[in-house]
Amino acid sequence: MFQVEDYSNQVAQVFKDQGYKKGDAVALFLENRPEFVCLWLGLAKLGVIVPLINYNLRDQSLLHSINVADSQAIIFGSELSQGTLVSILRRAVARRPRPNDSTRVRCH
Repeated sequence: MFQVEDYSNQVAQVFKDQGYKKGDAVALFLENRPEFVCLWLGLAKLGVIVPLINYNLRDQSLLHSINVADSQAIIFGSELSQGTLVSILRRAVARRPRPNDSTRVRCH
């Protein structure tokens, strides 16, 4: 349990340092992995809204879910950093303002 607490505190601190605050939205688009819960908890500690996007969605369904989530950022795994999925994610995120436009958070 302490590992979860420590990891989620680190997540909260990173996003706080990036300017995220209560009421902002950061979507999670990840396959099942241990970090998923820690990311969710860390963001929740800041009061950040965390839309959970189904990892099995593709194409128009994925784009629709991202648009409906209305998030300032999306956390996704490195396995999605290549190919058409990343282009869908970039298209959706490109229209969203970030709290601190000079920095980016990247998870692997």
